[in-house]
Amino acid sequence: MATALIPDESPLCASFRGAGDARDLYRIWVDGPVLQIEACGHWSLAVAKAYDRDIRRIIAACRLISPHLRVIADRSEIPSFDPGGHELLLATYNDILREGDRIALVVDSSVTKGHIRRIAGREETQAFLSLSAARTWVLAYG
Repeated sequence: MATALIPDESPLCASFRGAGDARDLYRIWVDGPVLQIEACGHWSLAVAKAYDRDIRRIIAACRLISPHLRVIADRSEIPSFDPGGHELLLATYNDILREGDRIALVVDSSVTKGHIRRIAGREETQAFLSLSAARTWVLAYG
């Protein structure tokens, strides 16, 4: 898995090709109007910080193109975190999301779906068991 890959036709291509140093633990790319994220493996605090830097830069650039994010984050391979990593990512999530964004998380189980719902506490963030259901929901409301 590579980090921060953007297709050549994307205006973000030059800024984020090969960014980051955690190529086997997360990948970020643009797929049409959707920012796609895959995450897996065990994340040290250094990896969580690298992801935080990458995602903040990418989202800032995306907001120059469109004020509302459409994101699908595939966490179905359940990344685990060293102490402090989960809290850092939750703070990142709360800092970067705005009203009107739609974030679909693909998770491994119904139990995780319920856990995400409690943590997120936002109608604009939903959890799904499949990529196709996540994509349908995230694109449903323009």
